[in-house]
Amino acid sequence: MEDRQKVPYAGMNFLQDNEPMQVTDFSGEKVFFNQLKDSGISYNLPIAEFNKLSESGNIIQPGDIVSVKVENDFHRGKVNDIGENSTIFLKLGQTKEEQITANDLKKGDKVSFPMFDSTFNGNVEKVNKESIHFVNNSGVKFNLKKTDLPEEIKLQTDRKMQVAMDAPSFKGIYKFQLGQKFDMRELPPNIWGVDTKSIGGKDVHLLLHGKQTDKVYELKNTKGESYPAKIALTREDGKPRIKVNPKNRTLNLTDKFSEAEQKELLSGNAIKKAFSYEGKALESYVKVDKELNRLAFMSTDNFEKLLKNAGLSKMPEEKKSDLLNGKEVSLKSIGATSKFSFDFNNQTLHLKKETKENYSFKTSGGIKR
Repeated sequence: MEDRQKVPYAGMNFLQDNEPMQVTDFSGEKVFFNQLKDSGISYNLPIAEFNKLSESGNIIQPGDIVSVKVENDFHRGKVNDIGENSTIFLKLGQTKEEQITANDLKKGDKVSFPMFDSTFNGNVEKVNKESIHFVNNSGVKFNLKKTDLPEEIKLQTDRKMQVAMDAPSFKGIYKFQLGQKFDMRELPPNIWGVDTKSIGGKDVHLLLHGKQTDKVYELKNTKGESYPAKIALTREDGKPRIKVNPKNRTLNLTDKFSEAEQKELLSGNAIKKAFSYEGKALESYVKVDKELNRLAFMSTDNFEKLLKNAGLSKMPEEKKSDLLNGKEVSLKSIGATSKFSFDFNNQTLHLKKETKENYSFKTSGGIKR
């Protein structure tokens, strides 16, 4: 959880039950807040309760990723602020570009333009009468004369929007959890003959995070014929689309894998194999999705990056193998034991359980459990 949620700060505006509030003060134990509109009513909550409500989505703060429905459209973005007149200010994920001249640049502008044999990407740090100070995305500074700058300067600006909660077009705000990509309200009532309400909680969670379902569902095509498949959500032109992965009738391994490799794959284990792509040999882990009679692939580089991003780059090879083969792995560090599992088909690492350990310290004996 980020610091802004651990310690709410005075002056922060937030939403509780769609009512704009403002933090007036906080102590070591409580958050004190008022309604933004002048109601004369003050409230307070224990900080632990405030954080609990925030984690469950019942409190929306600046910095939260949300989905706002206006009329029939959904807008996903980060909350910048919540105004007194029940207005939500959002920073949308996309950026827009427009052409601009050197004389129109101002401090803070995010720009790109041709520079030497490459492209400059960075920000305007200072504007003088005849020159402009830039700093690129790597932190390197440049001082260039306006007359030396090219005519083709692209100004990149964040797309923003503001939504009045009391407007008839406003249809509600929904807080996204970490990694979530879709709003629950975007799910269609029926997916190729499957009632969405019949989809289990775990699969709904996977769909909202852009992942493939664990379960195989009996879908119906336009002719009314049934066929088994797993489903996932993707986004095209801003709209959610259903991705269908049907079950193959047979699985043919004989033309790509040796007998030993086939044996490993059919037993449910992952194997490492190099494949030729554009004249280069690329190593991947391969595993059989038995429910679909399909092969699933993950490059060895991507698997290592996943472990590195989770702080597990030093995991022993034996435990890596166990993860790839669907086993739960326990790792110990000072003060805790963590259990991990790996969803190969969705290429997702899960922290299943973390157990805290208590230690006492002795001056002569070191750490004692």
